[in-house]
Amino acid sequence: MEDILLLYQQQDYLSDIDGSFELIKSELNEISPDFNFAKAQKQIQRAQVLEHQDYIAIYHILKASTSLIREIQPPGLPVFDFQKINKEFKNYFREVELLFDFQSRTLVTYKHPTLKELDNKIGQLEKEIRARLGQISTQWAGSDLLQQSNYDIFDEKFVLPVRSDRYTNNLGRIIHRSKGGGTLYVEPNALRELSNTLEETKATLEREIFKLLKSLGDALNTNIEYITPIFTYILAIDGIRGRSKASFDLNLAKPNFNDEKKFDYSQLFHPLISEPIKNDLRLKPGQGMLISGPNTGGKTVLLKSICLSLILPHHGFFVPAKEADIYFTDQIHFMSHDNQSLSDGLSSFSSEAVAYISSMQGLTNDSIVFIDEIFNTTSSYEASLLATALIKFINNRGALTFISSHHESLKESVYNEKLLESAHMGFKKGTSLPTYNLHQGSPGRSFAREVFLRIEKEINGNPLISEWLTHESGDRADLDSAVQSLDEIKEDARIQLEKNKEFELQLIREKQQITNLLELERKKLQERFDKKWAKLKKETLDLTEKVKRGEVKNIIKVTDSLNHLAKKSKPQEAEVKITTLPGVPNIESQVLIKALGVTGIVKKIKGKKAFVEAGKLKTWVPFDELNLTLNQNSPKKERVRVNVIKESRNRSMKLDARGMRRDEFLKSAEEHILDVINGDIPFVDIIHGHGDGILKSSLKGILKRYSADIDYGHVEGNMGTTRVELKKPI
Repeated sequence: MEDILLLYQQQDYLSDIDGSFELIKSELNEISPDFNFAKAQKQIQRAQVLEHQDYIAIYHILKASTSLIREIQPPGLPVFDFQKINKEFKNYFREVELLFDFQSRTLVTYKHPTLKELDNKIGQLEKEIRARLGQISTQWAGSDLLQQSNYDIFDEKFVLPVRSDRYTNNLGRIIHRSKGGGTLYVEPNALRELSNTLEETKATLEREIFKLLKSLGDALNTNIEYITPIFTYILAIDGIRGRSKASFDLNLAKPNFNDEKKFDYSQLFHPLISEPIKNDLRLKPGQGMLISGPNTGGKTVLLKSICLSLILPHHGFFVPAKEADIYFTDQIHFMSHDNQSLSDGLSSFSSEAVAYISSMQGLTNDSIVFIDEIFNTTSSYEASLLATALIKFINNRGALTFISSHHESLKESVYNEKLLESAHMGFKKGTSLPTYNLHQGSPGRSFAREVFLRIEKEINGNPLISEWLTHESGDRADLDSAVQSLDEIKEDARIQLEKNKEFELQLIREKQQITNLLELERKKLQERFDKKWAKLKKETLDLTEKVKRGEVKNIIKVTDSLNHLAKKSKPQEAEVKITTLPGVPNIESQVLIKALGVTGIVKKIKGKKAFVEAGKLKTWVPFDELNLTLNQNSPKKERVRVNVIKESRNRSMKLDARGMRRDEFLKSAEEHILDVINGDIPFVDIIHGHGDGILKSSLKGILKRYSADIDYGHVEGNMGTTRVELKKPI
């Protein structure tokens, strides 16, 4: 339990720091959710070369840790010197920033000084090859050797499409053949030397890239002593924030734990149900519960809510209740639904029996057993006998039991022998619908007859099967009717009590709002008076000093000055005059609340009262406490005109990327795809060449990034061109 209490302390710590949630979110937002901390840590320990995106992720992790550790140090987490981290990894930060593009999470060669020269050389060689290739293409086209005049790229080789019936060895090396064999993609002999130089330069570039990546891995390996606690810290911080956010979003509450096997819930609910009914539940120490009541009345949901409140703390989460005082255990058994096993030749009852017996063998005095619809696969009389025996066995072991059942004999024996606390879910007989409210102290009916009649009426409209139903015995019907009437009285009283509490809270809030508003107005008036008084006092003292110094000798001037100051000390007329008129207000009319002296807008009318909003003050006011108001100086609202200008780039629907450098291609391809998504062009054909070269591989990454908005595929009959269109609505 110590570990769980520590997790709770960490969540409390985080909640006490203003803005901690947003700070953590902003710092961790750049870390890829796919990053495998455990795998990366093992690779760093072995000084292995990591994936490109892993170096970027570790960069963001180190940066985030040094930023967060300054502000957030929850109990139980590693603490480290962020200044030392920045110093030790300074070179790593610089190298990663030069080697990678953070937006696309890919390695680039145009920024790093070691790679830049090689990258420029490759660009010059490719430019020269394209120029030579254009000349050769013109010559071969004149000799009727080519299928078409355009060159292509296969496996990073520049080739020309030569007709197979015109090919000779002196033209060059065959790099690829078309499926039909009619076209040969030939690398001209005249380009062999340039092509070899280009390949060697690219190979040199790859070796240099590997060296740089290896040096990054070595730098991480050298500082592994910092990596481990930083990884631990970041994972823990992310977990704390996630649990805290879940508790806030789902309205979970931190529980108290007891050793008395006691359960006390206020407003227990199931967190996955929208607008759930919330129930109070209180059990004496060492007492379990048998829940009965109507079908689809909430018995299973209540059992699962209790069970969840015991499981969630083991994962560091709060529990689904307003308040909870619960017994802590890790010995939880939950059995539910039909367990029929055809493969093992077991009936539903046999499978149920196997499950119960297997669980009972490992039972301890710390165990808590949940059974939904106990022995629901055999006759009610025998099921009640077996279930009673099972409850007595569990009680004898010192364990606790929470069970739901419809069996009448079981409900009677449990209630009479006080084996468990008897409880049932509510049912509104007038509507034949469950209320989902828990009633403790007595068992309840299943109301299967009433539910069936309601369903039959909804489906058929008239009695069908129900006309063959026999009536209940008089004694049993009278007893059930009396219990149901008592439940309805209790339910009505509970609803009325909740309404009274809500009304009382509303009155308290409104009273506090009025008090706050009056205090705010008093402070504003006091501040204005203090400023005005200080100014008048200064002007009076200044005039006195001038008289003493003889600067003002004319008594008439002194008198005029004093009269001027006296006039300034009088209250000034308000700039905006409000005329009040008696009368009955309408919705959206402006009124004056006479008792407060403030104006507001009428939002609702009920009887002889109006619901008025005056700033933050919202309250019901009788008509005789209101006056209609007419604002004589209300300024007219000016119309605001907004002009939206959209820039048109007139981009082509065809992007010929053959021979482009990778970075140039990435930028241009993404711009064309965004134009398709924005509706500027209907589609774009991206010509990248055949094979699996750099351009085609790079394009896959871009297409995957925008796959939610686009459809793409090869143009029919041409594997060297990819068409990108806007995704069609489903």
